[in-house]
Amino acid sequence: MINLKKLIGLFILLIMLSSSFGLISGQKNVALVANYIDYNLNSNIISILQSRGMNISYFSRTDTGYNSYPYVIILGGPDAPDHTGFLASQILLSNEINNLRRIPGYQIFYEKRDQWVNRQKVFVIAGSDRENTRFAVQSNLVTLIDRIVEDTGSPAVPYYIVNSSQLKQWISSGEQLFIIDVRSPDEYRSGHIPGAVNITGIELGSVLSSIPRDRKIIVYCSTSQAAITNAQFLANRGFTNVYALTDPYSVYIRS
Repeated sequence: MINLKKLIGLFILLIMLSSSFGLISGQKNVALVANYIDYNLNSNIISILQSRGMNISYFSRTDTGYNSYPYVIILGGPDAPDHTGFLASQILLSNEINNLRRIPGYQIFYEKRDQWVNRQKVFVIAGSDRENTRFAVQSNLVTLIDRIVEDTGSPAVPYYIVNSSQLKQWISSGEQLFIIDVRSPDEYRSGHIPGAVNITGIELGSVLSSIPRDRKIIVYCSTSQAAITNAQFLANRGFTNVYALTDPYSVYIRS
């Protein structure tokens, strides 16, 4: 009887341990690196990421250890104060650094793998100023969540690209298109491609059922970076006719 009790106890313990290990292994550990001001401007990002099952650790100016995390999010560009600017300068390409410094309204969502450890993903979300960094977070949050939550190590699903002249030819020919403007509502109201609907990156995941699958889907933004990341998001969701406009909206209207 004693042996039976021990066996039952051991069995229960194994179940409890296996359940605990399952919870730990399924959770995504994410380091969020930002200076105090950018963190407060985007204070809802932690609760949103936590709601998707991520374990978020915030690292401010004097904190260390972020570089050992499998996922690292850096808010701010090369000129951001504290340690953030230094990290962004290490990770971003030189042309992207120049764009952030020279082009008003420029925004970027940049991903780099294996920055400090193997199988690591580092994301830099930045704008030409703090307000545009906030816009960049809003526009790319859905893509960020998708890149982390659904990271299986598998190759990304392909999407297509289109330039301004090709898109204008499609529109002129009367071809049925579904054009998505992922910029902020204020940018959309100030001018947009005729017929485009305004769906920001953060909203995109909640309206997938309203996006038609029987026509070409065109995604565009103010820099082309958000267009690419959101086109990838739609492709990962099973849309097979997605196109990212490689030209920023400002180039489209001048072409």
